[in-house]
Amino acid sequence: MDLSNLSRPEKVTAGGGAMLLVAGFLPWYSFGGFGGLNGWSSGFPAWGGILAGLAGAGILIAPKLGGKDVSTASLARPQLAVVLTGLGSLLIVFRFITESTLTSFGIFAGLAGSVLATYGSFQAMRAAGLELPVGEVRERFTQGSTTSDVENPSEDGDG
Repeated sequence: MDLSNLSRPEKVTAGGGAMLLVAGFLPWYSFGGFGGLNGWSSGFPAWGGILAGLAGAGILIAPKLGGKDVSTASLARPQLAVVLTGLGSLLIVFRFITESTLTSFGIFAGLAGSVLATYGSFQAMRAAGLELPVGEVRERFTQGSTTSDVENPSEDGDG
């Protein structure tokens, strides 16, 4: 495994992913002397965020480390990585907002790792000359509606 093949943004993403993986096993919630919950035991927003962040980081760096190149029909590999790592960050933030009592250091390490992975994958996407396909997504969701209704309001003169 030769990490010299990775660009700086990919190294940032890999570091964030590694931090996120370790944080998943740290205590996210503690109950005094009665133990606590790690990231994998803290509900779907926690473990879902960890998995999404790890998947995004893995998709971005795997081809440079000898793995397969993954992309979708409409998203390039760095764009897919941004979507997944961003989703992971949002889920972990949601976990923190919905249950912020009795938190321990693991949730903060998980949040830092997921944000770092998102930032690195976003920088890798920008370095590849790509943008988030917001317009394409908007088009896909609005293909069923016609724009003529918006462009030509009622022709009876009351609009």
